[in-house]
Amino acid sequence: MILLVPQKFALLFSLGSICMHAALSYLKSSPLEYMWHLLKERTWVTSAYIFCLIYTIYAAIVLRSYI
Repeated sequence: MILLVPQKFALLFSLGSICMHAALSYLKSSPLEYMWHLLKERTWVTSAYIFCLIYTIYAAIVLRSYI
C-alpha cells in the first residue's frame, strides 16, 4: 500500500494515531486531563507531534501530496 498509494497510507496512519490517543485519553478519565498531562510534561515534543499530524492530514487530503 505504501508503494501504490502513499497519500492514503499517510492519512490512515495519522487517523489511526489520533484514534489511539483518543482511546488513551478516555482510559485516563478525561481527554482534557490527558492532553494537559502531555503538554505539561513534554511540551515541545507534543506540540511538534500534533503539528505533524495535522499537517500530514492536510497534505494528504487537500494537497494530495505525501511529502
